[in-house]
Amino acid sequence: MKFHVFGVIIIIIAVIASCAKPPEQEMAAAKAAVDSAKSVEADRYAPDLFNQAKTKLNAGLSEVTNKNYEEAAKMLVDAKNTAKQAADAVPGKKEEMKAQTESLLEQIPAAVDNARKAWRKAPRGKGTRETLQMIKDEISAQEAAVDQVKQTLESGDMLTAKQQAQAIIDKLASITQELQP
Repeated sequence: MKFHVFGVIIIIIAVIASCAKPPEQEMAAAKAAVDSAKSVEADRYAPDLFNQAKTKLNAGLSEVTNKNYEEAAKMLVDAKNTAKQAADAVPGKKEEMKAQTESLLEQIPAAVDNARKAWRKAPRGKGTRETLQMIKDEISAQEAAVDQVKQTLESGDMLTAKQQAQAIIDKLASITQELQP
């Protein structure tokens, strides 16, 4: 009799466990949150949070595959919340990068002046004319590239604008250093 009751209990537990359903709403919400975060460029402006959200989403989906629905639901809710945090961080990060880019743009005229001063003081001699002309042209090209940075900034691509401005500063510093005696 005890074995019969024990068998019935096992069957009831198995039936209840098999009735558990995948957390469909949590999966849909987590996927939508990650997609939404990507659409506002969280992958570029808040990459750590965005990658955490993707990792949590993938872990949650893996738990669904393993039919561990309760744990999956928790992970998927966490993925959704992390994706929302990433998306919410984007406007602040963009403003921060815009301010950094504007600061770099303010530094470029002085960097151009330093490069031109170094160019004027560069030793002249046999075989240096072409090299010095190339350097002068590069300084002018870097100065002209500021317009591209401004256009990129105005288009809203703060990350690329910052990278472009930093590249100009770095190139001008490299030219100045190269021309030092």
